[in-house]
Amino acid sequence: MSLVRQRSTDPASSEEPATKKPKTVPEFPWPWNDPPETDTYIDKIKSPILDIRVGPDAKLFQVHKRVLTDKADFFGKMFDGQFIEAAKKAADFPEDDEAAWEELIAWSYGAFFHVFLPCDRRRVNLDAKEALAFFNRIKLCCLAEKYNIIRLYNLGVDSLIDFLWQGPSTMPILSWDVFQVCCRYAYEHSAEHTGLRHLFSTYFCYLLSCPKEDCESTYDSQQMMSLASDIPDLMSDFFKITQQSSGPDSTKPDNIDPCVFHMHIRPANEECPRALGGCSSFKWPRTEAQVHYSVQGMYEPDMSQGCRVMRLAEVIGVATKDVISAVDSLIKDVANVEWLDEGHNVDLINPKKWQKIMEHEQEE
Repeated sequence: MSLVRQRSTDPASSEEPATKKPKTVPEFPWPWNDPPETDTYIDKIKSPILDIRVGPDAKLFQVHKRVLTDKADFFGKMFDGQFIEAAKKAADFPEDDEAAWEELIAWSYGAFFHVFLPCDRRRVNLDAKEALAFFNRIKLCCLAEKYNIIRLYNLGVDSLIDFLWQGPSTMPILSWDVFQVCCRYAYEHSAEHTGLRHLFSTYFCYLLSCPKEDCESTYDSQQMMSLASDIPDLMSDFFKITQQSSGPDSTKPDNIDPCVFHMHIRPANEECPRALGGCSSFKWPRTEAQVHYSVQGMYEPDMSQGCRVMRLAEVIGVATKDVISAVDSLIKDVANVEWLDEGHNVDLINPKKWQKIMEHEQEE
């Protein structure tokens, strides 16, 4: 939509219109330039049932077609097009993981996405349930990458970052056996130059070079280099990071702007709109940027209470007064956030409402 002064239609008018640069209202990426859903939940569950068979054992999942196709264009083309799967209302995915599909379907139906995976950092190592939850989240990220489900992928990667640095412990949360299995899976099931690979290679470099006061790595350096030798792409990524930082990088991945590890549909030279869009002018790691990012990452369409200030303060690691000040600054900056209960609950602005706000700003 362009807001441009119109030329006079009066033939008697000889006044030349003033030269003025057209103003453009930025398109709201909701999410990531996808339009808001128009189908109601009832519409979706009235759609035909699909038979989805996953894995080598062909585990059967039955899901409403509209629920799945609304989440990914890949499935829309498969089940709404001329492919045999559309006629049969069924498809086989023998190479996919069953646990990842379970999470994908639950998320597609609107189940709350647990960005914060369970973990008790008072123990040195994870228990089997916690380790499995982390491993399954990696599988979900690989599945979301495969079918280009960008929002799910980015939230999944965010949860991995958060998981790796939960609690005050300076020791790696993953045992060596768990880490090397997860690393191998991530590299075997994701494409080159993806955020998931970059996350693991960055973490790998950090564990090799981190100061003891930051991370008391229990991994043997010879084991780590042996793993890199077994995974040529990991070795290549390791050397790229080393060259870019003039040596092994000891920067903690949770201190890096999370969008570095995200999947993007925009050109690489444009600012990352993070989880849902509506960029502010505050750069990482400003508190405003971290608050904005966290609100977007924690957002769910059915959340009626928004995000609690106390929870945001806990996640970011700052005082509640700093979160309140940051939200006020974001609102003044015309970011896509607003108070639901001032000083207590903050939420994302409805895209249509935000669009009107931006139009008003452009007209002034």
